[in-house]
Amino acid sequence: MSELKVGVLGLGAMGRPMACNLASAGLLEAVWNRTSEKAVSFASEYGSIAAASPAALAERCNVMLTCVSADDDLREVVGQVQTALNHGDIIVDTSTVNPGTAKSLSMQLAEFGVGFVDAPVSGGVEGAVRGTLSVMAGGDSADLERISPVLGAISATVTHMGPVGSGQATKAVNQVIVAGVAECVCEALALSEKLNLPSVRLLSVLGAGAAGSWFLEHRGASMLDDLKISTPNGLVPISNFVQREPAPNVDTTQRIDGIPVEFIRANVVEGVLADKVVKELQAWLDTQTFHPELTVTFRGANEEQQEAIAFVLVAFVLSLMLMFVLLVTQFNSLYQSSLILFAVVLSTAGVLAGLLITGRPFSAVLTGIGVVALAGIVV
Repeated sequence: MSELKVGVLGLGAMGRPMACNLASAGLLEAVWNRTSEKAVSFASEYGSIAAASPAALAERCNVMLTCVSADDDLREVVGQVQTALNHGDIIVDTSTVNPGTAKSLSMQLAEFGVGFVDAPVSGGVEGAVRGTLSVMAGGDSADLERISPVLGAISATVTHMGPVGSGQATKAVNQVIVAGVAECVCEALALSEKLNLPSVRLLSVLGAGAAGSWFLEHRGASMLDDLKISTPNGLVPISNFVQREPAPNVDTTQRIDGIPVEFIRANVVEGVLADKVVKELQAWLDTQTFHPELTVTFRGANEEQQEAIAFVLVAFVLSLMLMFVLLVTQFNSLYQSSLILFAVVLSTAGVLAGLLITGRPFSAVLTGIGVVALAGIVV
């Protein structure tokens, strides 16, 4: 197939945003909708052609993308385009229909040399608008390869599930899962209303935990509006009594000893010392003006190093004290003992100065142990 010219049949809640993404990708040639005003309005907005009939659209296009409501609608549309199709054209059906319908239409179109790919989608209207749908496709792999730019324009992932009908079979499995999740969410939200829980905060905290799901995130708020309560006159939507207004999103605050804490985690590039980066960050922080109650603490390797340095200093002081006691006992002279300890301090200071002057990296723990050992050797 040379240049792809895509026609979209069905500009409903899902079809219209998919047509928008195809137009943005430069693939859209024409559109058709049962309500012609929608097609005319879309065509004038996106610079495409509003076909007068499915057959008229098929005459201009070599790839037809259908997005209709039910099996009978799909059969009717395919029947109307069938006479205008050319050998090598492809019909891509994104509707949700019976796998058997997809197979029968595929065999019917094969007699005219026309390919058929059943490519139902998942991701809701939000995914259709953003072009991030998940496509579960069934059909010939060569046909899928030829229409890959078309599917790529409307989706984030395209998975070839097998021959024609496999896509719709996969969508059936998807719908079973979605239906189960929807029922659970409905029951949970109904319970939350009986418990008088704040709806906005409820959705926020549930979405942040193990109960979070696509359905809860994208349908939870609207389902709260659709909840019905019993009245003397029967079930009445709760939206008749309650008005829901947008509010700032509620986040979770971590506290340590009653103080709010935010963690920022990062790693350094291989070959770069964490201590060096920490010092650069600390120098930058010193030049900034923050709230007086804000404190910044570096943890991880830096925190461990600070603890190690404190330990080594205590160990070094204690070792000097012990050496002094031993020296006084040995020589019975404070002068000689102090002189020897002074030599120890100078030798260890020389080692540390050498490390600092050369700029060579060193471990606080290993260097401390070496210094204490050196002190013992000097004594």
